[in-house]
Order: sequence, then C-alpha cells, then structure tokens
Amino acid sequence: KRHIRLRDFEIPMSGGLMMTGYQEELSLYYEIGKEIVCYDTPEELLDQCRYYLEHDDEAEAIRLAGLKRALRDHTWANRFQQLFDHMGLKVTS
Repeated sequence: KRHIRLRDFEIPMSGGLMMTGYQEELSLYYEIGKEIVCYDTPEELLDQCRYYLEHDDEAEAIRLAGLKRALRDHTWANRFQQLFDHMGLKVTS
C-alpha cells in the first residue's frame, strides 16, 4: 500500500521534479500534474519519463511549481504551527 513519505516533501523542497506512485492523499498536499507527477504502473512511469525528457519546459514548470508549493506550505515551521494550533497552544517568536 502506498502512503505519504518524507521524500514527498523533500524532493520538491530540494528543487527536484517529483515523480511518484499515485496515492490519493498526495492531492491534499500538491496539485497533481501541476506541482508533482504521479503514475500508477511501471509502464506509465516509463512513458512519463520519456515525455518529460522530451518536454523539458513542462518538466521545469512542474518542478518550479512543486518547489514554490513546498516552500509556501510544507516547511517544518508550518507543520509545527499546524500542530500547535491543533493543540490550542499559542507560540510566540
């Protein structure tokens, strides 16, 4: 069973083009096809690799969109703030 992993955030945060197996929960964190690329089968992964190697402008747009999303929403500071908010804790900096 596929599930969210730390690399789902590390790769875009590092400026990489994220290509990963489709997992429904990813759509809560990224716009699939615009910020990350997902596949269902090994054949689909191969097709997408070939496609994005031939369409590097599209790959670059997705890579940049993923990086921007990660920097905006998926930093440790944001995660801790969400946790503190959920717990009802006020944190001052």
